[in-house]
Amino acid sequence: QPLNQVPSVVVPALDRPALEAEDDQRAANGEASRFAVSNAVTISPDTHGVWEVADAAWSLWRLRVGAPGSSHVNLGFGRFVLPPTGRLQIFSEESIQNNSQSFLRPFTSADNSVSRELWTPVVDGDKMVIELYVQTAQKHLVDLLLTHIGSGYRYFGAGYHAVRDGSGSCNVDVVCPQGAAWVAEIPSVAAISTGGSIFCTGVMLNNTAQDGRNFFLTANHCGVSAGSLVCYWNYQRSVCGSGSGPLNQFTTGAQHRASYSTSDFHLVELNSTPNPAWGVTYAGWSRSTADASSAVAIHHPQGDDKKISFEYQSTTTTSYGGTSQPGNGSHVRVIDWDLGTTEPGSSGSPLFDQNHRVIGQLHGGGAACGNNQSDWYGRISRSWTGGGGSSSRLSNWLDPIGTGQTTLDTLGSNAASASVFGLGCYTSYATYHEGFSGSFDMSGSGSSTVSIVMTPSGNGYAVTQGGNNWSNPTTPDLGLSDDGVTSPLSLGFNLSFPGGNTSQVRMCSNGYVWLNGSSTGADYTPSSSELTSESPRLAPFWMDCDPTSGGSCHFHTASGVAYFTWQNVPPWNSSSSATNTFQAAVYSSGVVEYRWRSVSNFPGGGLVGWSRGNGVQDPPAIDISASLPFSVSVDADGLEFIPQGRPVQGTTMTMTMSNIPAGTSFGGVFLGFTQYPSGLSLASLGMNGCYQYCSQEFTWLAVLGGSTYNFQLGIPTGSFWTGTEMFSQAATLTPGVNALGALASNGIALKFDTQ
Repeated sequence: QPLNQVPSVVVPALDRPALEAEDDQRAANGEASRFAVSNAVTISPDTHGVWEVADAAWSLWRLRVGAPGSSHVNLGFGRFVLPPTGRLQIFSEESIQNNSQSFLRPFTSADNSVSRELWTPVVDGDKMVIELYVQTAQKHLVDLLLTHIGSGYRYFGAGYHAVRDGSGSCNVDVVCPQGAAWVAEIPSVAAISTGGSIFCTGVMLNNTAQDGRNFFLTANHCGVSAGSLVCYWNYQRSVCGSGSGPLNQFTTGAQHRASYSTSDFHLVELNSTPNPAWGVTYAGWSRSTADASSAVAIHHPQGDDKKISFEYQSTTTTSYGGTSQPGNGSHVRVIDWDLGTTEPGSSGSPLFDQNHRVIGQLHGGGAACGNNQSDWYGRISRSWTGGGGSSSRLSNWLDPIGTGQTTLDTLGSNAASASVFGLGCYTSYATYHEGFSGSFDMSGSGSSTVSIVMTPSGNGYAVTQGGNNWSNPTTPDLGLSDDGVTSPLSLGFNLSFPGGNTSQVRMCSNGYVWLNGSSTGADYTPSSSELTSESPRLAPFWMDCDPTSGGSCHFHTASGVAYFTWQNVPPWNSSSSATNTFQAAVYSSGVVEYRWRSVSNFPGGGLVGWSRGNGVQDPPAIDISASLPFSVSVDADGLEFIPQGRPVQGTTMTMTMSNIPAGTSFGGVFLGFTQYPSGLSLASLGMNGCYQYCSQEFTWLAVLGGSTYNFQLGIPTGSFWTGTEMFSQAATLTPGVNALGALASNGIALKFDTQ
C-alpha cells in the first residue's frame, strides 16, 4: 500500500529552548553530553504497523515513526532476534522524496547478539520508515520489540546546541597537516552513542596477545550501557577545514568487561569487528608512571568530526581536578592545550604520549578555545590495577597472556593510508608563526641585534632580514606585574596594519603587544591557535615572562616610531639567572621590526609571529630564519589535491583536484616512488612559488571543465604492492597565473595495503 497509508507512531515534539537550558546544566554538572531525547515505547510487529504479502514466499512489515522537530532519529530494540531470511531496513521518508542517502545498511540475523538487543546509528530527518522483509515460513521466528525512539536535536551534523550553533574555531581536523604523523592512531578512535541519547568518544585498544580482540575504552562517567553502544568509525572530514564525515561506518553492541570510577575508565568488548575496509587500528598503550614529555588528544568535540589537539609541554600526575603532584595518582593533567582543545563530547577520548601510546581517557576539565584551563585524564597506570578484580581493572584484559609488559604499540599500523603534504600554489595565509623550545636561532647578544622587518605590501607584509638596530629605552620601567598588561598606550600616530588600524595599543609582560586599546588578556602559554583566533597582536617573543623577578618593560616614542622593550626579563619561576632582551619597533609608515638581543631562557617555550587574528586560519609553522624573505597576506587556497578514502588494494581510490581557476582547460596527475617533502622549487620553469613534491614515473593527462576534477586511481594487488609507498601530485595549465601559465598542487603520500 502507499507509504502515506502505512500506520505511524509519533512521539512528542521537541522543546528546544528547554533542552538548551537542561544541557547547560548538564555541562555545569560535568555530565556527559546528550544529543537526543529518549522516548520510551513498546512496539512490535504484533501490535503496530502493518504486515503485507510481498509475493508468494515473502512477507513485509512496515511502520512509520514521527519525531516532530528532530534533526535526526535513532532507534533501540530491547529485543532483536531475526531468522536467517530476515532483513530490517531503516530510512527517512525524505530520502525517498529527494533520493538522498539517509539509509542504514540492512540489519540481519548476523546482528543478533547475546544481549538480544540492537541500537541503531542516527538517520537524518524527523520521519522514519521501518521495513522488515522475511520469508513467510520464518515469520513466526521474528522477535522484535522497539523500546526507544531517540529524537535528535544536536551533533552529527545538526549543530552543537539545541537552538544555537558554534564550536571552538581552534579545533584541528585530523586530516589537516598537523595530524599526518598520527595516521596510525587516528583510525582507532570512534565517536560513540549510548542509550540512544548520550555522546562521548572512545578508542580501540591492542592487547598483549595482539589477536584483534575488540577491546574499547571510554569514560566511566559516560554511563555506557554496553548493549546500546554504537561506535561511529572514521567520522572525520576528508578535506582540512571543510565538509563533513560519513556516519555509515558503524558497529553496534558490546559486552561490559571492566570499569573503575576512581580513574573513570570503562572497558567493553565490541560484539563485532569493524569492517576491514574501514582501516580501524588497535591503539597501543603505556602504563608507565612517568609523565609524558608531550601529549596528543584525538576526539570528537561537540559531537563534531574527529579532531586532534596538541600539548607540547610535559603532563603531570594528580588527583582528578587537582594540581598538587602526584595527588592520589589517578589522573594525567594536561595543563593547557597549545593547539586545539577539548569540549563536551570529547569525554572518554584517548590521550597519547610522545611515543603514540594511550596513557589515559578524558574525564573532564575546563579547556576551551581561548582559555588556558586544564584537562584531566583517567590514568592507564592507575586503571591497570583498578579496584583489584578483573571487573575493575585493565590488566586481565589488556595483558591476557601475563607478559607483565608496561607498553604496547599500535596494531594495524600497516593499514593503507593517504595523507596530504606541502602546499599548492598559490596558497597564502594571514598569519605566520614559529614556536621555540630550548634554543632560539635568531638570538643576538648583549650588544648586537638580530632583526626581521615587516613592510606593508598589498594585503599583508613582506618579511625580510633586518639590521643591527636597537633603541635604548628613554622612559622608566612600566612596573608591569607577572602576567601584566598596560593601560592603553598612545602611539602618537594612526597605525594602519593588515586588517585594521589603531592609535592605541596595550603591552603585555609576556612578550606581545595588543593592536588595540581594549584587549587585556595576559596569556602566558603561547599558542598559534590563540594567535589566530583572538585580537590582532604583535608577538616579537611570546613567552611566560616575569618582570617582578628582574628586568624591566618599557614603552617610548621618538621621531614617529613607537618602541616596546623587554629588557633582561627572566621567565616565571626560573632557577636560571639567564634573562631575555628583545624589542618591537612600530613605525608610523606601518613598518614593524622585531629585534632580539639575548634570548636564551624560556623553559615554557616561546612563539614569534604575527596574525590579524579574529578567527583566521592557523597555518603550519615555518622556520622564519630559513624562509626569509617571505610574505604574509590573506587566507587563500591554492590548487588542492585531496584523497577521498584510502588506497586499499583491489579498490579504486578517488583523488579530487579543487580550486581550479577559471580558464583552465588541461591538467595532469603524476605518480612516483620518490617524495620531495619540502618541495623542489619550480621557479626556474617560470612557476615562482610553486613546488614539485614527487617524482613522475607515471603521468595521466586530463581535460578539465570546472573548478573540481575527480581522478580515479586503481590500486594494484599483489605482494609487491603491499606496504608500497608512492606519492602523487596534480598540475594545471592555467594561462596568465605566472610566466609558464601553470599551477602545481600539494602532494599526497600513499601507502598501499590490504586493509
